[in-house]
Amino acid sequence: MLFAQHEMIKNTQKYTDAKNGVSEYYKAFSNESRLLLKCLSATCATIFLFISILYASAVLRIPEETNKSRDWIEHTDQILLQTQSLLSALTDVETGQRGYLLTHDRNYLAPFESGRIQSRKLIDSVSHLTADNPLQQARVAELSTLVERKIAETSDTIALAEQGNPDGALQRVRSNGGQQIMDGIRRVVAAMIEEENRLVGIRRIEAQRADSAMETFLFGSGIGLLAMLVIVLGIWGYSLKRTTEISRANEERQQRLLAVLDMATAHIRDRDGAIRFWSTGCRDLYGYDATEAVGRCSHDLLATVFPLPQAEIEALLESDGTWRGELRQRTKSGREVLVATHWTLLRATADQPDVVMETDVDVTEMRRRTAELRSANQELDAFAYAVAHDLRAPLRAMRGFSQALIEDYGEKFEDEAKLYLGQIDQAGRHMGELVDGMLALSRSVRGEMSPEDIDLSALARRIAVEISQAEPSRQVDWQIQPDLKAWGAPDMIELVVRNLLENAWKYTSRTPKPEIRFFAERQADTLFFCVSDNGAGFDMAHSDRLFKPFQRLHRQDEFPGTGIGLAAAQRIVKRHGGMIDARAAPGKGATFRFSLQLSSGTEVHP
Repeated sequence: MLFAQHEMIKNTQKYTDAKNGVSEYYKAFSNESRLLLKCLSATCATIFLFISILYASAVLRIPEETNKSRDWIEHTDQILLQTQSLLSALTDVETGQRGYLLTHDRNYLAPFESGRIQSRKLIDSVSHLTADNPLQQARVAELSTLVERKIAETSDTIALAEQGNPDGALQRVRSNGGQQIMDGIRRVVAAMIEEENRLVGIRRIEAQRADSAMETFLFGSGIGLLAMLVIVLGIWGYSLKRTTEISRANEERQQRLLAVLDMATAHIRDRDGAIRFWSTGCRDLYGYDATEAVGRCSHDLLATVFPLPQAEIEALLESDGTWRGELRQRTKSGREVLVATHWTLLRATADQPDVVMETDVDVTEMRRRTAELRSANQELDAFAYAVAHDLRAPLRAMRGFSQALIEDYGEKFEDEAKLYLGQIDQAGRHMGELVDGMLALSRSVRGEMSPEDIDLSALARRIAVEISQAEPSRQVDWQIQPDLKAWGAPDMIELVVRNLLENAWKYTSRTPKPEIRFFAERQADTLFFCVSDNGAGFDMAHSDRLFKPFQRLHRQDEFPGTGIGLAAAQRIVKRHGGMIDARAAPGKGATFRFSLQLSSGTEVHP
């Protein structure tokens, strides 16, 4: 709609400009020529009317097409939200199950029961939303089966515990059957999300093509309208004075502009802020009728709070002809609203300012929902941090008692019993690593940032020395580019560089002549800091799993790890406004690169 409005405004200006020269041109025509042109005027007027009708019908179709695209996107958003809610409900089921099995506290059965009920409701909801897609329906059927299996598995373990067999219940949990079902559920959900994103992509492309075709049509129609109007005005304006032509053209221009603006939340004011036009959209948003608003200063009427000094905004408007931002305003009822605003400076002539057109969109609710989502994510991170932190004490106790049994009573145990104790200790150590990883992942998004200049080259050299000293038997060719500096939180950036260098060290452990490089490269206007090695590498077909927590591309017996480091690195880099990616090939090494804000006064030549 805004595009159509803008085109109509531009075409109206073109019509006015065209009228300025037609009168003088037709003075040279003979009486015979004028008679012929009068006959043509009726034809031109008919063609002009026909093109105008087509143009108007095309403009009226724009909101309909826009609504269709918005409906499809909202439909996909609902499916994505329902599938994510399903995973959350199943997480509640698992939390209730494990909490009850570990503590025998029946309060844990409340989230278990609610999660089980919610899971089935969400399955029905997703099935209804995807009723038009046979492929998604098949996945919903598979998902429903897996969810029922998961509910049955958790219910069985709880039943065993209630029947006085807690060891059997815990043994059932340790069998990893439930985890395999959850992995299947996540796989199906991921496939459904991928399919919905693919469909949205197709629909967006189709919408863009339709918009492009519509824009082409509008532009062509505008040109046609302009040509017809020039001819008609030339014929009809022969006997009119130049001042009359300009006055009538300006009046037509103003009426067209006001008619279009009345459909939007827009108003027109002079450079002093006095309102000259107040649309019905403004009336609906702010509560003031045109009789109450016209003539008053818009900033005073709406108690506008600017994000910048008003003088600075006016200077930008004067130099650029437009300004976009967000304003806090107050309605007639006293309600505070946040609007995304677009100011356009409309000039009467090439160098003299005329009026300012302000178009506003109420984004109060959207910002509120964004804040709620951010708060929910923060609470989730805080919960993960608290859970991981509280797991440390029982883990230490479990490992400590296992070691004590081996050391104090090892001679009394049979070999199989010793093996079991060793496996308990090994599992406890691995779980401790996972807990440490969860804490690191949580800190990567929870910690306060105190950015400063960082010498990345010196940081990389120090970490390289520490890694080499921990395993002095290995000989690695370290190549660190000097004078690489950036701006960021030192402790967080050290974690990023350390994770990448330690990964390079780990994945070159089986390479005859290992090489690890830390350097910079520029792509377009972005400078990337890179860690490259000639180690095991990986298949880029699985690169989408690289930065997901607890996701790994190699087996634990090949290259041990938790799958936390890259996820934490990505979150830290994103918090700094940068990006991180990777390129690799199996057996040919890998290169990870990330971007940061450059240190002030630093110029890097990779």
